[in-house]
Amino acid sequence: MKNITLSLMDKNKLISSFYLLVMAVIAPLGLNILEKYSNQNINSMLGFGLLLFCLVAILDILVGYTLKNVFINVNKEIATISMILRIVYAVYLLLILIYIYLGKTEPNLKYSQFNILWSYGLIVFGIHLIVLAYLIYKSKFISKILGVLVFISGFGYIFDTVVKIIQPNSTLEISIITFIGEVLLIFWFPINVIKNKRKIA
Repeated sequence: MKNITLSLMDKNKLISSFYLLVMAVIAPLGLNILEKYSNQNINSMLGFGLLLFCLVAILDILVGYTLKNVFINVNKEIATISMILRIVYAVYLLLILIYIYLGKTEPNLKYSQFNILWSYGLIVFGIHLIVLAYLIYKSKFISKILGVLVFISGFGYIFDTVVKIIQPNSTLEISIITFIGEVLLIFWFPINVIKNKRKIA
């Protein structure tokens, strides 16, 4: 059997998938901790929840870079714009985490404050996903359907944030349904790499 070496693109696909998977686990955990212990005024656990989100932000920066490398041959300029948007979002997330941790806000209000500030950043994140969706759609190695689903994911985040700005008390959130494109991207990359290896073997 041939010893098959992964291409740089395939390596970046797998790395991106790993980062996205870790984020998919720790982001809901961090959010749950912030919500639960904000109500109980337990500062140490609130700090742990914020720390988890700091890790998410760092992973977002890394994902932005690896995704750029995956799609650089599709369109270098747009792939770079996609990376910059994700990094801007991640830096904004880090800044609000530091602000909330160092701020004098009462512990029981920190979760709601984080949620409000975070939602504004999701507009940038949504635009990033839409740009990424374009790259996916234009690429020859990913299903165009996945590109459409990632576009819908990006639109969902933007829509939810705009609704919150217009109607702060609204409970409408379509992103809890539209996020499916992001999840599929996590699993599609490894599947694509396996298919590529089988073609070469």
